[in-house]
Amino acid sequence: MHKRSERSKAPPWSRICCEKEGLKLRKMERRVMRPILAEDGDLYFSVSPAEHSVVEGHPVRLRCEAQPSTRVQYSWKIDGKPLAPSPRRHHVGGDLYITRVDRILDSGNFVCVATHVETGYSIESSPAKIDVQFLERLYRLIY
Repeated sequence: MHKRSERSKAPPWSRICCEKEGLKLRKMERRVMRPILAEDGDLYFSVSPAEHSVVEGHPVRLRCEAQPSTRVQYSWKIDGKPLAPSPRRHHVGGDLYITRVDRILDSGNFVCVATHVETGYSIESSPAKIDVQFLERLYRLIY
């Protein structure tokens, strides 16, 4: 008889196929059943980038995370153009880090792109704007 403990040790997406031989059940093979992403929206953002107001020269982090989180690659766009990594701008996982915000280079709409590596299916986040405050502008607001 098939033991329940064998089944509980197996990952939730696997199953053991068996064949009846008289009164005994014989283990035939183990088939791994992995969830497969379809192109109908199984990939979604659990964390989307938010708008930020940052003083020029200060750091900022735009957060981005897609689910399911395995086998996903991230990239970023600014105003519809791919964002090239630089010493000042880089991403770790889905998060984009800008170490010193520049009002000319970093003003714009940032979009996170998540791509599932097995299916090639991609999704884009809603745009997030960085409003860069600079000292002259802050001085006018205060005084």
